[in-house]
Amino acid sequence: MAFSPSGQWLASGSADNTIRLWNLADPATPPIVLKGHTAEVESVTFSPDSQWLASGSRDNTIRLWNLADPAADLILARHTDDVYSVAFSPNGQQLASGSLDGTIRLWNLTNSTTGSIVLKDHTAGVLSVAYSLDGQWLASGGADATTRLWNQANPTTVLAGYEFGIQSVTFSPDGQWLASGSADNIIQLWDLADLSVNPKILVGHTDNVESVTFSPDGQTLASGSIDTTIRLWNLSNPTVEPVVLLGHEFGVESVDFSPDGQTLASGGNDNIIRLWPTFSKLVELSCQAVRRNLSWEEWQRYLGPDEPYNQTCPNLPIPDDVPADQR
Repeated sequence: MAFSPSGQWLASGSADNTIRLWNLADPATPPIVLKGHTAEVESVTFSPDSQWLASGSRDNTIRLWNLADPAADLILARHTDDVYSVAFSPNGQQLASGSLDGTIRLWNLTNSTTGSIVLKDHTAGVLSVAYSLDGQWLASGGADATTRLWNQANPTTVLAGYEFGIQSVTFSPDGQWLASGSADNIIQLWDLADLSVNPKILVGHTDNVESVTFSPDGQTLASGSIDTTIRLWNLSNPTVEPVVLLGHEFGVESVDFSPDGQTLASGGNDNIIRLWPTFSKLVELSCQAVRRNLSWEEWQRYLGPDEPYNQTCPNLPIPDDVPADQR
């Protein structure tokens, strides 16, 4: 599941072999259904210009859908096993794909006759691939319980520390952190400035962590798990208990933030996509509804006495009961 960079579309891939494109400008409109894969769709991602959608499937193929003419899709068929993950480079000129055949392929989208570069260092299936926003790094997570960092198609670093497969990898927007979620039920946060330092470990899920994604401002990490929950981790203080979102009846397979950071989408094995307003969106809605900031009594009740008061509605007055040293 993925939002388009334009914010107009949400794409979802399913075990029914289809992709659905939801127009977020008009959510009541039935989605566009893209058909062509002959097995479960494991991954979808938009190009940076929102003109193309790539999908990876258990039919061993990748399809590139031109959203101006979805019927005119292109098929990339070099993998020999399920394609679990696809990712566009930030400049849109390359597509990376990870497969259960143990390889990563880098497809040149500017010249379809050049084939693909093959990276073979994983010793088991590749379950996730992701580019850093500056395009300098590619991260991959494998069923061999390693995360690998690649630069210019050369493996540079192997990050270990898991016992079971890496289900999802993602870079923070500022390029400081690499997050990985695994079948160990944990998330690791690697500081890319010094990979010799042990990663921060985020613990709380009770089953496989299937998907991790950073908010656009880099302040929150969302994780989805087979334990049916979504957790929102405050990265300014990762030791604080995360916000837990409940609603899916079965495992959560995918999470993604909208480009404006105001919505989190989640897709689950209950065949449902849920759209969750983020904290910033809830603040905006509450400001519109009550037309004032929280009182001092409300702030302490809901956020606790240790949290400094914050004027959450900047254009509205602060109640009189807020102490002068908290204004």
